[in-house]
Amino acid sequence: MKGALLVFGILLIISCSQNIDPEVLPAQADRAEADQADQNGPIEVTTLSSAPPTPRESSSRAQDTAPPADAQPLQEFSCGDGVCTGTENSCSCATDCGTCETQDAGACASYTCTALGACVRVEEPACCGDGICAATESCDRCMLDCCTTDKTLADFPKIATSFTVIVGKQAPASDIVTAANLAAMLKQLGISIGETKLDSEVQGLSERDYLVVGSPCDNVAAAELLGIAKHKNPCTAIPKYEGQIRLIATGESRIALLITGANSDDVARAAKRLSNYQDRPLKDLLVTT
Repeated sequence: MKGALLVFGILLIISCSQNIDPEVLPAQADRAEADQADQNGPIEVTTLSSAPPTPRESSSRAQDTAPPADAQPLQEFSCGDGVCTGTENSCSCATDCGTCETQDAGACASYTCTALGACVRVEEPACCGDGICAATESCDRCMLDCCTTDKTLADFPKIATSFTVIVGKQAPASDIVTAANLAAMLKQLGISIGETKLDSEVQGLSERDYLVVGSPCDNVAAAELLGIAKHKNPCTAIPKYEGQIRLIATGESRIALLITGANSDDVARAAKRLSNYQDRPLKDLLVTT
């Protein structure tokens, strides 16, 4: 471009000295620029290119956008996969998280699902088993709270002269074995043992002195003695891994010796504790193992 201006300037000087028409100068300047372009070659014009990147550029971009080498793939969880996670709980996914109602709540409470799907513990007012004989309770309705006796487990084995054994109709075979072993032990102590009955065969617990063996899950008589026969889930009334020996008055002159627990293993452990009473004396109305 500078060369064209130089040519135009020279022509202007010549035109002035030779009286050349100035209107002819632009055309001559254009020809001069064209001649210079022929001598110097075509003029290159640089524009933005849309050509694909080179292999090196592609590799660099891939490294910038690729995830780290140690990144773990995202896992998707759903109800039924065996994992209790995320928003799952015992109300929304019992398959993975367990059932809300079967959680240990104690004798005077239960777990239940709310309308919003939360598993909460609900206390039961005036509950049989809380140690208080409420206005709505009586010795017939709640033996555990309202029936009294002047005997304790410390008086064992002189708490009764005879026992009738009660086992659950739906009880596991191990409970039957436990009851038989206890009956044999009591006979050796001079206590008379009557016939063994199923819980479904006994109409009332105040007729005689009873030896009741089994969990409230499997023995209705045990659930009745504990005041939880109508409990929403009697299996949760006793904490897991706990065996119990209870002396419960069933009337003015009747008692029940209850050997119970959360399951048959706990029942067997409580029975063993009773058998070892001489090595480890019993006391009060309740002994736990």
